[in-house]
Amino acid sequence: MAAPELQLVEAGGATFPTPPAGSIERHWVTGRMLGEAMLDGAYVDVRSSATIAALRPQYVRLALSLGFDDFDAAALKRAYPRELTHRLTVDFYALTREDGVPIAEGVRFGSRHGDDLALWAIFERPGDDPASRHLHQISSRIVDTDDVNLIQAMDLHGLTWRDS
Repeated sequence: MAAPELQLVEAGGATFPTPPAGSIERHWVTGRMLGEAMLDGAYVDVRSSATIAALRPQYVRLALSLGFDDFDAAALKRAYPRELTHRLTVDFYALTREDGVPIAEGVRFGSRHGDDLALWAIFERPGDDPASRHLHQISSRIVDTDDVNLIQAMDLHGLTWRDS
């Protein structure tokens, strides 16, 4: 088989420096916002052993077909494939009581970065514009490189600032 004709370009000595791994340019924070709010309502806790046991019979076949070893906490923490967690979320959104009132306002789940980190997905329902009716005391501010939480997160992940 003949080699395909490729268009080659001479680099002319150009260099493309690679920044140090784990470094972030300071201007990354420009325009970024941090939001905080108080949350109320009932949420499905997918980290709970009772929830996993209750859901397993219905979702184990899907989990296995997607390449997971089982329907368990490990499968629910994996980033990919997303089909399993997406399907669960769609099904949770649709759950209602007999009177049509939603059973859950969203999902509480664990971060794959640590069991001590709780993440919340809040379902958007009709009438929630511009924000969920389950969020109260909403505030936001511009992210600052001196923010204690940002510094803690960067330390946790071994990240550093670099100048442009």
